[in-house]
Amino acid sequence: MRAPCHGSRRDFLRAAAVGAFCAAAKARAEAAVDAARRMVALARDELWRRFVDRHDVLLDFKEMNRLSPRRREELSSAREAIFAAWVTTLCPDPVGVRRHADEILSTLAHFRADRLRFVSFFPMEAAWYRGGFESGARRESARA
Repeated sequence: MRAPCHGSRRDFLRAAAVGAFCAAAKARAEAAVDAARRMVALARDELWRRFVDRHDVLLDFKEMNRLSPRRREELSSAREAIFAAWVTTLCPDPVGVRRHADEILSTLAHFRADRLRFVSFFPMEAAWYRGGFESGARRESARA
């Protein structure tokens, strides 16, 4: 007579087979994860070797600044001003945005979008539309 807490021999064999299968699947999955981690580490090391010199300076940026002296000037002057104009338009108070409408418009007019090469066009466009300048209504109300 069998004890009530034990199953049959068939149940035991079935459970052992499932356990062995799960253990093998888990081992294969862990091996695949380990292989993926090794490949990511190798790719990172290769990128580091190619693009970082012995002084930990990114070679791409050094090369870009050498090839384009305008890049450094544009990023140091235009980027900050254009993003400041956009951030000002993010103010939830429309009166505060109207108070600075002339400065925002003069900033957007000062930097010609067709001549900028390295500054993203997104903050200029976002400042223009969030400020409501496309209709001209906010500029007139700012003067009043």
